[in-house]
Amino acid sequence: MNAITLLRLAAMLLLLIGSLGARAGGRLPCQEARVFGEAAVNAFVLPYRDARSDTQPHGSASWRLPALIQQEVLMSLLKYGSVGVVEVTQNGTAVCDVREVIARATQGTGSGRLKPGHGLVLIWGRIYEDGPQLYVQSYLRFLRRDEADAITVALPARTGPPLLLDATLPAQAVAMPPRRISQKDIREIEAQARKALVLHDRPDPNANPQPFVTDPETPFSYGVTKTNGDWMYITTLGRGGWVRVRNEASGWSLRRFLPELAYLDAVAGYLRLRAARVVPLTVNPVRLMGHVDAGFAEFDQAVGADAAPDARALARAMRGLLQWQADAIQPTDESRRSAALAFAEAASLTPESPMLRNLAAVSAPYRTLPIKTGAEALAEVDAGLLGALALDGGNPLVLRNLERVYDRLAAEEAQTVYDAQELKRRQVLVRAVPRSGTLRN
Repeated sequence: MNAITLLRLAAMLLLLIGSLGARAGGRLPCQEARVFGEAAVNAFVLPYRDARSDTQPHGSASWRLPALIQQEVLMSLLKYGSVGVVEVTQNGTAVCDVREVIARATQGTGSGRLKPGHGLVLIWGRIYEDGPQLYVQSYLRFLRRDEADAITVALPARTGPPLLLDATLPAQAVAMPPRRISQKDIREIEAQARKALVLHDRPDPNANPQPFVTDPETPFSYGVTKTNGDWMYITTLGRGGWVRVRNEASGWSLRRFLPELAYLDAVAGYLRLRAARVVPLTVNPVRLMGHVDAGFAEFDQAVGADAAPDARALARAMRGLLQWQADAIQPTDESRRSAALAFAEAASLTPESPMLRNLAAVSAPYRTLPIKTGAEALAEVDAGLLGALALDGGNPLVLRNLERVYDRLAAEEAQTVYDAQELKRRQVLVRAVPRSGTLRN
């Protein structure tokens, strides 16, 4: 394993596990945002702007918090391998627009541009200071370049080819519930982080600990040369030693205060598994799936059953997509049953989402084993799709799926869902409905 990179721990960090090479500079302004091209998944920590001034004053909580988030994200994502983590800052009062950052990182080719099929997750937010207390709201966005987060469901037919229906995630962005953290908490986390990030002579927490970083504001080089369990051996500034990948339960973890970092952890795992086709995994995919489950479960427990329904629903949909179709994990009827149940739960959490209704509808026959087939399955799918269409009457994906269902019903012998005249009327109506958006194949 060989990865040499110039980094700034409190500003820009890179971790590449698995025969990757990369180079990086210091803290990057929004106008120069770039990814580590060889990494399967990149994470951007964007500014947490002061809610009053809409700026990121040097030395303020809005300046210090992203640096801590970056350290947290780097250490937690080590387990996925082939990951780059970058802090992106704003200059003065210039707004760091997320859409522009994504465009710079994903458009074109060459150094610093996200490669097709590779993943990117971004986190940013706002901070409101009220004396010793801080109120923080975070936002997450994720994507894979030139790839849709979609599945095609093949419904078995009694005779003939299966019926193919399409579904996508309802969103690739989510707002997190506001959280409270004190200035004192941040100072303590900073102090504990300095103590936790140390070098050892051997992979043993009691083996001659030495500071990993003496001045986090000073750029330095380090190389990851080998790993041993949850330890990695690095060389930096003419010396080397073992650093332990911090356990998420460590006392200095920001995740105690900002559970959205556990959610980001799970999203990165989701992207890593989805990117396995273009960057082969170096870690057992079942183990990675366990990390995804753990991150989402930690978030659920922290926010409670009645909070953040959109985030919780999206998490279930993402997990379902992995169970249904992940290049690194061979799906089975049982895994697809679990996925279909996850889609149904997601739709129940946010019943106002037509895309989740669609996802739950097309997979409905898989909720029971053996899988439902024939007119019985089509009737169940039809009912779910009509529920989605009631929320978005021109949704092109839902309309296309309905059209396929009605065409298949028309081809079924002795189907009893609709009489011939009613079925013909529905076919005509579905084809006549104006589509409200662009359907991506």
